[in-house]
Amino acid sequence: MSCSKYDLDLPLQPLVSPTQIDLHDICFESPSVGYIVGGERFFSGILLTTTDGGLTWALDTLTGLELNAVDCLGVGELRIAGFGSRYVRRSPSLPLVEIELPENTPSNGIDYWDASNGIIVGGGSFGIGASYAMNGDLVVAHDSLGHEMTDVVMTDAQTAHAVGYGLIMMTTDGGLTWEYNSTDGDFFKAVDFPSVSIGYAVGFSGNIVKTIDGGQSWETLRNGNRLTVSDTQFRDVHFYTVDEGFACGNSGLLWHTGNGGITWSKINTGVEQDLYAMKSIDRRLYVVGTQGGIWTLDF
Repeated sequence: MSCSKYDLDLPLQPLVSPTQIDLHDICFESPSVGYIVGGERFFSGILLTTTDGGLTWALDTLTGLELNAVDCLGVGELRIAGFGSRYVRRSPSLPLVEIELPENTPSNGIDYWDASNGIIVGGGSFGIGASYAMNGDLVVAHDSLGHEMTDVVMTDAQTAHAVGYGLIMMTTDGGLTWEYNSTDGDFFKAVDFPSVSIGYAVGFSGNIVKTIDGGQSWETLRNGNRLTVSDTQFRDVHFYTVDEGFACGNSGLLWHTGNGGITWSKINTGVEQDLYAMKSIDRRLYVVGTQGGIWTLDF
């Protein structure tokens, strides 16, 4: 696929944003209520809220350090990962809880299966990483890793998949121990499992990989390291069904597949900013990125 050609001309529709700060992640607790986190690494973190299905966003909370990832657990229940080994919990009618985790490295990804079972991953400088098995707000186990970790997704209370620099790994005991997968060759930035058995991961060198056996093995759908393919820097992957999904990345990059990743269509988004994260409600895709950017795409 040529870098100068597009398969679909579907410009992203910008929404009014209350900030110019980079936005890193987005989640929805219902079709009406959603949240976005972002920030500047050493200076500030930001939480935005919508109550009208993402049409408008308002500044909700400011913190002292960058917020990298957010997970919606229920009505007003948020779990957030951030710079400076931060774990943040926000609950209705309760004060904001900020905890500094044991490993002195940024927290980059977070996912909770329920209020008791969660996993946080983090790291920096490519070769420094960490994982945390969480019981509510308590760290029950943590590991120092030789790989910077960027994202994690849980498929049940004990099973999770995490990705990072040259690594995909899996746990079946809630993060107490991890099994490394042989898949490498990229700085994997994001992972998504639309079902227990089917998952996708994307990397900053342009790799797209897929599993159909719950993470036991991974097939390369696109090898971004080949000289014959375009330079493509992915940052997130999101699947609406097991077959239909999107991958986004730098410089307005957005790809779509409707056949489980066998083929991909490159979308002309009309956006120059880097796209960091995506979520969909019904058949509307919400995308966030640099300079406070928030966009939608109906598909």
